[in-house]
Amino acid sequence: MRRRHKILITLCGFSTLAALGFIFPKITVPDANAASAQTLSAISTSESNAARDASTFQLDKTLEASCRKSGQTGAVCLCVTYVMKYELSLKEYSAATRLYGEQTNREPLRTQLYDEGYQMAEIETALKMERDLIQNIDFAERCANAKAYYRTTRR
Repeated sequence: MRRRHKILITLCGFSTLAALGFIFPKITVPDANAASAQTLSAISTSESNAARDASTFQLDKTLEASCRKSGQTGAVCLCVTYVMKYELSLKEYSAATRLYGEQTNREPLRTQLYDEGYQMAEIETALKMERDLIQNIDFAERCANAKAYYRTTRR
């Protein structure tokens, strides 16, 4: 009888400590909507239309080729592709692949994209990312995060 009593008291003690967080500490996860130190964080807010999980092989090839034509190295262009695909919605990414590196007057292309159903906000996000991505101080970090995501999802 005493043994059962001791076991019961011990179990109650552990459950109390666990409830208070002494045995199993709480792990805090930063709020995804909280402000961050990044200069530009265009991560798509809608998971259902994110480019990161879509099959975009042809778009990826087009974007990388356009980036190389603009004079960037292969490694930089690969990072551009990773980051854009990881952070943009599918429509923003699709627009970016058509706009990237286009040296001529972009107004007809912007009008064409708008006529095809792209929102001006999607077009502007793609243009802004092209303009600012490589120069951002956090470009290498964003590239590493995107690469890590693709390494873990391909398994």
